Amino acid sequence: MSEDKISNKQTNKFEKKEEKILYSVNKIVCFACGEKIDKDTDVCPYCKTFLV
Repeated sequence: MSEDKISNKQTNKFEKKEEKILYSVNKIVCFACGEKIDKDTDVCPYCKTFLV
């Protein structure tokens, strides 16, 4: 039982460390492919998805 509690606590710590900031002042993340692109871009240059 104590090993289960320790492993659950460790996984919660790892999950918290994996959180990422997806947006910044000059960049956004394409919702389709996940690539960082310029904020003023209308079409993703990687997957050709319209972002408007």
